[in-house]
Amino acid sequence: MLKHLAVHLAFMFVLVACAGSATNSADANRNRLASVAASYGTVQTAAEAYIARPPCSRTPKVVLCSDPATVRSIQAADRTAFTALDRANSAVKANPSDPSLPQLITGAAEAVASFKAVTPKKEGT
Repeated sequence: MLKHLAVHLAFMFVLVACAGSATNSADANRNRLASVAASYGTVQTAAEAYIARPPCSRTPKVVLCSDPATVRSIQAADRTAFTALDRANSAVKANPSDPSLPQLITGAAEAVASFKAVTPKKEGT
């Protein structure tokens, strides 16, 4: 999963570097996708930290642990978000002015929001 983070952060930096002005539709699409990819990277970091905890079912009990059901939810949401980002990324590369891109990018943003929603937000949860 960390490779996903590295790939998307690298992609984000490339997009930001190439984006230029957001006045043109292609640039706006690139910038918006870069923003979604950055959000994914932030959630991915929190998810990896949670998943790396020892399982809560472990004996002896540990203070910070990961619930197996939560881990499965995180992994499923991560796959969905990654797939949506990858689809939007491919479409931006193929034609950054494609009129369907706003819908693809919105779908990716919604998938990242769902990923964030199932990922515990703070220590001790």
